[in-house]
Amino acid sequence: MRALRLLAVTIWLLALGSHALCRGTVALGARGTKLGSRAFAIATDSVEAIRVKLTAPGFRMLIRAKRLAAHVTVTGGVKATRTITLAAP
Repeated sequence: MRALRLLAVTIWLLALGSHALCRGTVALGARGTKLGSRAFAIATDSVEAIRVKLTAPGFRMLIRAKRLAAHVTVTGGVKATRTITLAAP
């Protein structure tokens, strides 16, 4: 995923379940540093893009590294974690 010049990363989420809304938090982290987080609420059985704004230290880390392996953690009804690679703008 390429970081935008707006210091943000777009994460695509799929909401499955029986509730009307899927609520939770998306958090990005790398090398023990919090890169950013954002709360979300999306309709069940839908896919939406969530834009997570990077923190200033996180953006500097990405610029210095050019490519950065980051952990995406989605919490809500169930906690899920995946590793993605971020690329500097």
